[in-house]
Amino acid sequence: MDQNAYLRNQLTDQELILVNSEIQRNGKNPVIAYLLWFFFGYMGGHRYYMGKIGSAVAMTLIFWIGVWFLGLGAIICGIWELVDVFLIHVWIRDDNAIAENQAINQILMRKQNQAGANPAYNQTQYQPQMAQSQANAQNYQTSDNNDYQANQQNYQANANNDYQANADVQSQTTNQDNVNADYQADTTVQPETSVEADVVTDNEKDGYVNN
Repeated sequence: MDQNAYLRNQLTDQELILVNSEIQRNGKNPVIAYLLWFFFGYMGGHRYYMGKIGSAVAMTLIFWIGVWFLGLGAIICGIWELVDVFLIHVWIRDDNAIAENQAINQILMRKQNQAGANPAYNQTQYQPQMAQSQANAQNYQTSDNNDYQANQQNYQANANNDYQANADVQSQTTNQDNVNADYQADTTVQPETSVEADVVTDNEKDGYVNN
């Protein structure tokens, strides 16, 4: 049963061992059931073992009464017995599930009564769970802090890299401006030098003619 699986998750290992022992003690054994079916199935022996008393008595009466009427009882019970061989494992499964459910409910009720009568028992029971929850919360907080610090360091490193790149670009721009200014200054001075040279040449020519 799905309900039994859900209830088993609420039990400890020792309590599960106790439940299994209760199933073995109160549940039905498939070996015994099939042996009774094989040797006494025509009289409903396996049905007596599975607790189906009414149908087992009916099967017994049909066999013994029907034997006196040309063996009709044996034929009817034989067909009934063949049908039951496919149902025995279903009966055993359901019977064991009921025994398991009863054992689990008894344990849970006993734990609930102990918790109600003794609050310290309830606190002791849930203290490991509370400690685990606190540990998980601390781990989560530590992980968040580490992630925040890593993000801050990455952001600072990226900002420094961007600043350095901008400074390099600005330095290159300044150097280029200085080169352009020097080039412009040289270009401006060159014509004046040419004019002065022309004037000197003309003066030399005039002096040569005068002489």
